[in-house]
Amino acid sequence: MSQRHLRVKLHIQGERGYFGSFLPMSVIDARGQVIATGAVNTARVTEFHYEYNDAPLFARLTLPNGTSETILLQTGDHAWLDEVSFNIGEDTSTPDWMAWSA
Repeated sequence: MSQRHLRVKLHIQGERGYFGSFLPMSVIDARGQVIATGAVNTARVTEFHYEYNDAPLFARLTLPNGTSETILLQTGDHAWLDEVSFNIGEDTSTPDWMAWSA
């Protein structure tokens, strides 16, 4: 197993403010086993450290409404992503003040 670093950016449509929002995120394997966990912040990039092997891994962000957003960390050529971005509320037609729950 090798150690990897993952930088995570979080953007929530319509959010303003100095401190930003925090949401839980996990790095999981194909069976759903948690490899690493923490919180991401809209105010700054968050860095995760995790162990990996050749199995597919995913970054999963959990939203306040109970749904989740998932990104595959392994590309088709067996390379690994070093940075991912979650853009919450940009694909919905909800008002800005409701984007956090989208």
